[in-house]
Amino acid sequence: QASRGIRNRFISMASLQNVMSGMRWIFSGLQALVGLALNWMPRRSRAALAGYWSGIPEIELEICSMSGQVGKVKISTAATMTELQAKIAVVAEVAPRRQRLLLGTQTLDLKDVQLSAMELKDGDSITVVAIHEVLAPLPGPRFFLQFYSSRDRLGSRRYSSAFTIVYKIKGDFPEKTLQLEVWRKNDHDKFILDGKTMSMKSFDCHWMQGIRESTRAISGAEPTAAFASDWSAVAHSAPLAQKAERFWLTAEESDQVMSREEAEKLCKPQYGLMPGWFCLPPEHELQELVTDVPLPEPHSAKRIVRMLVDSNSILQRVAIKTSCPPPSHSVI
Repeated sequence: QASRGIRNRFISMASLQNVMSGMRWIFSGLQALVGLALNWMPRRSRAALAGYWSGIPEIELEICSMSGQVGKVKISTAATMTELQAKIAVVAEVAPRRQRLLLGTQTLDLKDVQLSAMELKDGDSITVVAIHEVLAPLPGPRFFLQFYSSRDRLGSRRYSSAFTIVYKIKGDFPEKTLQLEVWRKNDHDKFILDGKTMSMKSFDCHWMQGIRESTRAISGAEPTAAFASDWSAVAHSAPLAQKAERFWLTAEESDQVMSREEAEKLCKPQYGLMPGWFCLPPEHELQELVTDVPLPEPHSAKRIVRMLVDSNSILQRVAIKTSCPPPSHSVI
């Protein structure tokens, strides 16, 4: 009985080995068949299948210019439009800031949206239109900038006494001096920053108290160098505002009413506060640049956050953001 049990056990183990060998043969055959199928499968279908297995589909897009196809791009549907623009820049040799992407007649300009939300499909053809390179004007060695409030341009005189109506910026890079004047309804202030002595002279003008003059030392970067650096960054690398980001709109688009709270939340101008402001001038072909240029005003967070520039790089409008505007005025 013992020998019969041992013999049966050997027979069972031999049968198991035969089964395992048969399974390995079947698996090898299936693997070979899958390999043959993949070799015969179109490349686009293989990419889609690989994306399915990974859980994040990958698509291949045809990139075309106005003169024809320039290349193809493979990208995950989890990627954003910004990442797609970076890949297109390689094959089309068009910088992202100069790209206008068209899917048929639809413009794709939502840079932070995932491709899956744009309903792009494998094999779609995207046309890249290279728009004209618009650069913000770079101040020369000696320059003078003067910004008037749009209220003044549109004929309104309803100013808060704390509201700045005019900004005057005068710079002399060789002498390392930067001068700012802020004009309000009843008075104005003047600040002269000297990069050679790293000092600032202030003239606080008040209609009741007269002029108070003071001088104090300043720290940090040399003022004219810092201003030139900020402006140079705008001139050479400021991105174009996408459609959803634009401040200046057509007359129909700007005809809306927005509360101050909503404007601050969206970081937008308070449309409807004053008819006609942040309305695109119809006589120019303009591009809106996203900027971040601090104004040389002490104890202030004011900065130029948008520039509207024409095709000749002439500055037409700026948008200035402040942190604490008077109650009757907008943050931008």
